[in-house]
Amino acid sequence: MGCSAYKSEWDCFSGLGATKAQAAFENHWSTWIPEADFKTMASYGLNTVRIPLGCRCTDPPLASH
Repeated sequence: MGCSAYKSEWDCFSGLGATKAQAAFENHWSTWIPEADFKTMASYGLNTVRIPLGCRCTDPPLASH
């Protein structure tokens, strides 16, 4: 994802800097599970998907702290 050398979002931002870390996260979010995967799951009869959310979904970017 671009932050694999780091153990947490905080470490990623601290290590890469805000701009590079934000770009890594945005790339990860847009490619992690493509729409085709959801269509495949639906074809199996699944109607619920659990998606883990990190703290960045509710907290402001770390660069603003």
